[in-house]
Amino acid sequence: MAVERNPELLAAWRAHYKGDNNDAIERFNKIIASQPQNTDALNGLGLAQKAVGDHLGARVTFRKLLDILERKIEEDPDNETRYRMEMRMIQQQIEMLDI
Repeated sequence: MAVERNPELLAAWRAHYKGDNNDAIERFNKIIASQPQNTDALNGLGLAQKAVGDHLGARVTFRKLLDILERKIEEDPDNETRYRMEMRMIQQQIEMLDI
């Protein structure tokens, strides 16, 4: 998933990469509150939730992201391959939560 040049999104990802996942979760949630379909923010939120041990929250977030990607395939069939690759990465994250 390509990270947009959105300063708030970049700050959220930066917090996640630094290991400050509680800050990242707060930042991703703020973005999602105003942009509920933002796949980059949802992916980041799921990864940050996973990192802090909130596996239920991560699973819910990742499933929401899968639903959005499914709709994107219907709306934008020219990019189906890209969306399916993203879906596979998210499914792998869910599978890792089940281990």
